[in-house]
Order: sequence, then structure tokens, then C-alpha cells
Amino acid sequence: MKFLKITPVRRYRIFRNFTWPATLPEFTRYNVIYGWNGSGKTTLSSAYRALERRQDLASGECEFFFQGGSIKGNQLSSDRPRPAVWVFNRGYVDETVFRPGLPGVPSIFYVAEGSKDKQGRIDGISTLLRGPDGKSGLAGKISAALGNEQRANKAFDDFQISKAAATKAELRSSDSSRFNNYNKSDFRSGIDRLLAKGDQAVKAAKLDERGLKEARQKKDVKRQPAL
Repeated sequence: MKFLKITPVRRYRIFRNFTWPATLPEFTRYNVIYGWNGSGKTTLSSAYRALERRQDLASGECEFFFQGGSIKGNQLSSDRPRPAVWVFNRGYVDETVFRPGLPGVPSIFYVAEGSKDKQGRIDGISTLLRGPDGKSGLAGKISAALGNEQRANKAFDDFQISKAAATKAELRSSDSSRFNNYNKSDFRSGIDRLLAKGDQAVKAAKLDERGLKEARQKKDVKRQPAL
């Protein structure tokens, strides 16, 4: 339910006989009202504040149109249905913040009909997040999962570093070799390339003790002088 227009506005403060022109679009979700000082902006806000406070207009007449009906300025104190409205204008500030002769700033809050239900839903979600003991809820499980992920990432990183160091120690040589500066990134790239070739390639690349010994012997063979 939203407001559509306010018309007519007669003998209400600055307005003498205003009628909503046919060429003027009705209110939408967002509206900007602007004009010279004294053109009636504050007067319009005061009319809507009277609607908010359910106070009949003391003078003049107007009618608020909204989706599903309308309500006149002399019926604002009745129980007739109307959209919810909150006005924060100079009158609101004077009455709630700068109160003549009264110290301090009062608490400002609104309680709607659905507030109790919404608060119950908030409490239920909070309990679900915390759990009965404050730790076993979804928030605690998420925190534990994130901790496990961090530990797993740290263990995987340490594994890559150690295997890269072992590969470097095993294969580096006094001559120019790519393994002399072998590091974690090289190890990870090699593993990724091997995995991309499929399970058979991974299986074929594995060496048992005998295969490892033969590979080391080939690596340690020294070039003999040419005959």
C-alpha cells in the first residue's frame, strides 16, 4: 500500500486551493519535492505528520489518496485504514530532540505489529547459530571447519616444501641443472602435470625400492673419457 497523491488542499496554511494537475505523475517509491522557500514543502510534511499522529487537521481540508482508498484531513483520528507513515521534519526534531524546558534526548523507537514475531525469529536464528551451549551451533561448526581448512592447507604447504627440498637434494648436481633451484612451485607444477595425464600415468611414475635404486645409479653415473 503506497501513497498516490494528496488533493485537493484548500485553506490549509499556505495552500489556498490546490488541485493535483492531470499532468503531474502520482507518487512512486522515491520522490523529490523541491521549491522556493515558502512554496509549501513544510506544509505538506506537516499534513503527513498529522496523518502519522492521527490528528485531524485544525484548519483547512485535504484528502490523501493511496492504493485501495483515501482518507480526508478531518478523519485522521479515526480507525480508517491508511498506509504506515513516519515523518522526520522540523516539527519532529523540535518535539523529540530539542525539547524546550526538558533536559536530555529521549529514546526514539518504533514497535510495529510484527515486531514480536520478527524478534522471535531473530532469537531462533541466534540460538541456531550459537547452539544451546554457545559453541555447538552453526557458528561454532563454521569456525571449526575454517580452522580445519587452515590446518589442512598448512599441512599441504609443509608437505610440498619438504618434498621439493628432498627432490632438490636428490637431483641437484655440480653442473647446470634445473634441480639446483628446485622449489615448492616446481614440485606443485610437476604434480599437476602428472595428474593431468591420468591415473595410468600416475601409476607408471611410481617407483618401488628397486626402481628407485636403479634411477639413483643412473643419476650417479659419471661420464667416461672418450676412447
